[in-house]
Amino acid sequence: NIPSNSNATIPPEAPAVESIKLIDYDFATYGATDTRERLLSRWDKEVKPGN
Repeated sequence: NIPSNSNATIPPEAPAVESIKLIDYDFATYGATDTRERLLSRWDKEVKPGN
């Protein structure tokens, strides 16, 4: 486990980092300003209103 604070005590319930499945996020594509703004705008119009 890797705590965000090096002085923190890791609780026994904390999952092992190796067991966590992460997505393969393409920061170059989806982190680009124009793409990010377009997707967030779409999110606000289509998803956010219904919460």
